[in-house]
Amino acid sequence: MGNISGQENNLPVQDLDGNKEPEIIADFFTGGAHCCTYSLIYRYDNKSQKYLKIRHEWGNGGYQLKDLDKDGLPEFDSRDDRFAYAFTAYAASAYPLQIWHYRQGKMVDVTRRYPKLISNHASELWQTYTQARQEGDDGKGFLAAYLADKYLLNQGQDGWQRVQQAYKKSDRTKFFADLRKFLRETGYIK
Repeated sequence: MGNISGQENNLPVQDLDGNKEPEIIADFFTGGAHCCTYSLIYRYDNKSQKYLKIRHEWGNGGYQLKDLDKDGLPEFDSRDDRFAYAFTAYAASAYPLQIWHYRQGKMVDVTRRYPKLISNHASELWQTYTQARQEGDDGKGFLAAYLADKYLLNQGQDGWQRVQQAYKKSDRTKFFADLRKFLRETGYIK
């Protein structure tokens, strides 16, 4: 857990937002087969002279702190856990990339600012999909996450064409309708 990537420091103290005042991250695991992790992030508020906290749910995933844009402030490199179980069993679920900033006491989804990372992630998902198909999996979980990544890149139409060409099972009409509805509900399709 902690930095929820296996690192030893389970209580990092680090300036997450560039205001010269360090924040404290406390990571927790609720228990269970593969769920759930969350973080409490504390920041000192000069006005009230108290520590204020927010809670951010990571679900099955977690995060890694990385300075992805090399600006001296870390991002939370994660995945969108809403895709767990959405179209298949947990073990065959896949997840679109999700990147967060902590700013002024709030977590902000900044994934779309990293098109190269999203593109690489989409390519990895497609490769995993083709491997899963060779092993007998229908690949729905991988296709769903792949298509979400394509929408993050503003390439939804291209993504749909590829998914529709790839998925030919008898439930394709229902799968595509469910997938479109899910992507709309989760904000990938605007």
